[in-house]
Parts: sequence; C-alpha cells; structure tokens
Amino acid sequence: LRGPKRAWVGHFTHRAPDHIDVAAVRARYFAEAIEWFDAYLRRDPAALRRVAARPKAVVQQSDGRWRGDTAFPPKDARPAAFALRNGSYYEDPTEDGKHPKPANVLWSIGQRLPYAVHLSGAPRVSLSAVGAGPAQVVVKVYDVAPNGDARMVSRAVHANVQGKVAFDLYPTDWRFRPGHRIAFSVQGNEPFWSLPQQLGGLRPARGENVAVSGAVLSAPMLTRDRRSFLFDKPLDLDPEQTLSAATIQAGATTFRLPPRLR
Repeated sequence: LRGPKRAWVGHFTHRAPDHIDVAAVRARYFAEAIEWFDAYLRRDPAALRRVAARPKAVVQQSDGRWRGDTAFPPKDARPAAFALRNGSYYEDPTEDGKHPKPANVLWSIGQRLPYAVHLSGAPRVSLSAVGAGPAQVVVKVYDVAPNGDARMVSRAVHANVQGKVAFDLYPTDWRFRPGHRIAFSVQGNEPFWSLPQQLGGLRPARGENVAVSGAVLSAPMLTRDRRSFLFDKPLDLDPEQTLSAATIQAGATTFRLPPRLR
C-alpha cells in the first residue's frame, strides 16, 4: 500500500464511525471522507492541501477520547516485554470459554501500576505449549481494576500448537490507569473461537493438560503522553469477568514496566 492513506481506529463495531452517537465525530468522519475523494479522485488542489494538513490517523482511546496522531501504530511506540508465568492449563473441549474453571486458565497478573501506561498497536506473544496432541492456545490481555473487574484489551488464538510458536494479537489502543493491573491469560477456549470447525477441527476429542513455558508478550507502549484531543466521549466498556482475590493472588507476577510517559 504505497499510496496515501489515513486510518480511523477506535473501539466501535464492524462499521464506519458514521454510527457513533457523537455528532462531532460523525461530522468529521464524513467531511474527511468527502475531502479525501475530492483530493484523490477529482484532484482538487484545495482538497489536497486540506488532506495534507490533517493527521494521518484519528484514534479513539480506551478512555473515550479521540486524538489525532501521525500514524497507527504511533511512531513513538516502543516494545515492552512481559514475561508470563510457566504452568499449565486444561483444554476442555466441552467448555466454551465464557466462564472457564480456574484449572482451565493460566494467569499472569501484574502488580498495581504506579503510573499510567499506554498500549498502542499489536502485541505479539511467543511461547512453548506442549500437550498430548495438537493444542489450541488462546492468549488474552486484560486491564484489571482495583475491584477485580477485568476488561479485555486484546486477544488471539493459534491452533495445532506442538511446541514453540509466535503470533500477533489484535491491535488496540488502551490506556492502563494508575492502580490498575495488566494481566494475561493463556487458555484453550474462548467464545469467539470456541467451535472446533472454526480452527479445522484440531481441538482434542478429550480434554488434555497443556504445559506452557517461556511465554513472553511484547506490547508496543507509547513513550509520550497525549494531551491534545479532538473529541471527548466517555466509554462504558463492560468487564468480561471479575477476578477474585484468590485468582489475583494465585497469578501474581511482578512485571518490568515501561518507563513513565513523558
């Protein structure tokens, strides 16, 4: 994709931002779309100048604020490595992953954050997973509030794993607030991919234990804080689940955090 491009990235569904219930967002989106057509289809010189002056990306953060950015992922994002716990999970083919049993999830739950950190881009995980046969590996990133409410930040799945593997998670833009925790789960099932035929029928007919080791998740973290915003509309993102104090304690991990935002 060598040609000119602009991205609108946000926490909205599989539609353009024209349906977002903020009039200013809809108006800007339509104005930019028509302006883009005027610039690159009609070759209108005035529209070309306006397009060149706009930010290359419009990004909706997890706190609901929209910012203009030079790119997505942002150019100042730097990878931060999070070492996950070794252990195992039970891959249960009868479970859909919505409310997994404790034995079916390997948690790595970090310390309370002393300052805000901001993930922007696509995380990537590498790990070794070994079971009796080909394993299904689901990796998820969570933002855990002080009361245990866990909001999913990103996720991905890899089927037919029999040893070392590395894969990308979905890209996102998420600001973790001070006092919250960054958490990761490694498991065999997840509602979005729960049906065996979605992954070529590779899930085992019987449950099996899957040993996980050497897991490292690299996440692109911003180095500079954003202070200028185009729109501000609070988001109410429901927690996927609530982690008990026992779960947090059992999965407790001390992560090396990225530097404080400048």
